[in-house]
Amino acid sequence: MAWAGEAGWALPEHESDEAPAIHQLMRERYGLDVTLLGTVAGHYTDTEQEQAERVLALESHGADATLPSGAHWIGRSELDRLTLAVPEHRPALEQWLREMENGVVPAERAPWARLRWYAMAALWVREQLERLGYREIGPVEQLHARVWSTVLRVPTEAGLVYFKAVAAPLYAFEPDVTRALADLLPANLPRVLAVDEARHWMLLADSGTSLRGALQTSGDTAAYEAMLLHFARLSRRRWRRCARDSRATTSPSRRAPRGAQPRPCDPCGRRLHLLRLGRQLRISPPVLPDDGAALASTRARLG
Repeated sequence: MAWAGEAGWALPEHESDEAPAIHQLMRERYGLDVTLLGTVAGHYTDTEQEQAERVLALESHGADATLPSGAHWIGRSELDRLTLAVPEHRPALEQWLREMENGVVPAERAPWARLRWYAMAALWVREQLERLGYREIGPVEQLHARVWSTVLRVPTEAGLVYFKAVAAPLYAFEPDVTRALADLLPANLPRVLAVDEARHWMLLADSGTSLRGALQTSGDTAAYEAMLLHFARLSRRRWRRCARDSRATTSPSRRAPRGAQPRPCDPCGRRLHLLRLGRQLRISPPVLPDDGAALASTRARLG
């Protein structure tokens, strides 16, 4: 879908890359029910490479909806005749429309970034809810779609239920490991309601406010510190007990090869730069302890 403007035809725009915000925009502005498939292209909009623009692919579940004046569905033949407001978008649009026509997509593309995957996953979720005796009281909602995973949520009479699919092979172990840890630490992990091992899917019971939600509400990073300390305590206390059982449910080894040299890093942690959508997030010394006294204090608190 493209929008006719003074500078040419353009894609709908939104400042957020979060699925719920995009769903709301497309529903309110264009009357469309969509799911987010993922990023298909991107480029920097400034010479300093601090501001990035991404092109997101959406799947419409109501293509026959009446679009507002100025908005139109376009195909490859129409695209060839159009002047685009952002010429950099043309290669991505051509590639996407070509895939729509021939049905051939890159093998490395995540399953949830493909057309009709959402309907298949939502059907599985509803089948599992019926098997469990959970009555659905709202639609299956997409919460996010990333390269490594996607998450759906559905309200039921028994509370919120979450579906997660993870990328294989790197994260294929996650459903089995989550289930095993939930059995060992039921008070600290969400209850696993169902697992599809072949497709690396899992269905989880609600376990309360997420860390991201807490941070968005309060803005207090103390939640991170509390979580890390709690996780460290659990790891120290449970490692020996879990080591024997974990041989049957393993994750890929991250151990360095024998004789490998340590990777260079900033031992003081004075400034760590993370690039996300062209923005730099600076983590300062109060977040990353940089001296022996701080580390000793942390060890003491772990017990």
